[in-house]
Amino acid sequence: MLGSATPSLESYYNAKKNKYALVELPDRVEMRPLPEVEIVDMRQEFQETDQEQVISRKLAEEIRERLEKKEQVMVLLNRRGYSPVVLCRACGKTLQCKNCAVSMTHTSASARWNATMRACRAHPDKCAHCGSEYVYFVGTGSEKLEELLHGMFPQARIGRLDRDTVRGGKFSSMR
Repeated sequence: MLGSATPSLESYYNAKKNKYALVELPDRVEMRPLPEVEIVDMRQEFQETDQEQVISRKLAEEIRERLEKKEQVMVLLNRRGYSPVVLCRACGKTLQCKNCAVSMTHTSASARWNATMRACRAHPDKCAHCGSEYVYFVGTGSEKLEELLHGMFPQARIGRLDRDTVRGGKFSSMR
């Protein structure tokens, strides 16, 4: 059984072609309303704080309030690794796995490079496009977010659950 609010294109295609049985849930359980959502413009956050943030001041305050009440918080981020994008500083190209052409993801916990959602791993010595050795990491993945949250809320027990922590049956230790 596969279950997802956002299935992969392959899974959805297979379901539409009757390779999988498709079961859709168009309504929420007991017709419950959707949760309240507040959108924070991170550009405005940057202008007001003069700092690039991943967690807005509003979200940090909401997390802090929940922790003070001994409640739990779940922060969802759909990017694994430390930095989900690896770029060449010289030519601006995104580095890709030479075996499968999937964009590379930097994973800092074990100082390795992963091709996102593939088993192949490599550490490119230089950019395949221009030969430059200058690559840099862009964006925030679940590893970086976990590290950031540990720094912001040192009293909190934080556990990261993603493809990298569940592989082989081990789960990231909670600190």
